[in-house]
Amino acid sequence: MTRTLLLQLPVPRLNYGVHTGNIPLGAACLKQAARHLPAAQVDILPESIAAYLADAALLEILLEQKADIVGFTVYCWNLERSLYFARKLKQRYAPRIVFGGP
Repeated sequence: MTRTLLLQLPVPRLNYGVHTGNIPLGAACLKQAARHLPAAQVDILPESIAAYLADAALLEILLEQKADIVGFTVYCWNLERSLYFARKLKQRYAPRIVFGGP
């Protein structure tokens, strides 16, 4: 079974305890589209993790997941941070990285 983890990093700002509106609609559409594929497991990293954790803690969670594919929804505000995580993941266990977005 191929495990896919999709995530969307938020607009960078001090947002501790504030709902960010970081709703991964694209990831939800992809998860729904893959629901009938028996060899695919698609998970979405919850907003409570993606929006509020610092880089070191978020990286540890991504590494624990050991997904075969990690998909990032990228925008102009999260591209650099998404690239950072992609590089770190590739250094540690080399998943397939997919970037997409508007």
